[in-house]
Amino acid sequence: METGHKKEFLDMIQRKGERVFDSLSDVVQNPERDLRKGQIVSFTNKYGVTFKNLEILGFCEPWDSRCVYLDKSSYWFPARPEELTVQENGKEVEE
Repeated sequence: METGHKKEFLDMIQRKGERVFDSLSDVVQNPERDLRKGQIVSFTNKYGVTFKNLEILGFCEPWDSRCVYLDKSSYWFPARPEELTVQENGKEVEE
């Protein structure tokens, strides 16, 4: 599920010296679900538009509850966990 932004993401975090974590539970206490780096998710933005088959690249310390980096064109702008739905085999999974 490569969209081509992993390299840019890795360059960005190296350049900024930003610490990126592998699990949501590393940055949020008692999350409703524990998302992990490498999972494939759908992202639904505030306008209700859904983008499918995005890989989680990592997690940062939350700001405005945003802490999930995704392999998408705006890889530098973290999503909120509640905007994500986990997918398996291209289909959304009920949690």
